[in-house]
Amino acid sequence: MVRQVAIGDAVLFGVLAVPFLGPALIGWLVQLNTALGLGGSMAPGPVTDLLINLLGLLGLAFALTRLITGPLRRVVQLTIAVKALAAALFALAVFQAGAPQVFLALLVADLTAAVILALGARPTPERAEHMV
Repeated sequence: MVRQVAIGDAVLFGVLAVPFLGPALIGWLVQLNTALGLGGSMAPGPVTDLLINLLGLLGLAFALTRLITGPLRRVVQLTIAVKALAAALFALAVFQAGAPQVFLALLVADLTAAVILALGARPTPERAEHMV
């Protein structure tokens, strides 16, 4: 299951890392938010686009690192923590900062992945050859 979560993250963050494509995906989510009549808003712009691409690049690097290292215990634990913290940030953005409510779907996705990893992951112990 660890590998499947990492592949899903690599695909999503890979898209977010591509200039114009990442911001277009977020723009589509904002349009979906409006079409569904949900609350919240997000101001597009060049700085927002840059941050989306940087987020994608960092997320892609983390996902690829997980694919390369395999299900090492510390990496799985870190992934669970990152997913839980990302979910908390989505909640904060929506409920405190007025971000589009459709982002709550991303909160659910991150929490679901964290729970799946916590319950079903079979991490391997760290070995010296995997450490840098």
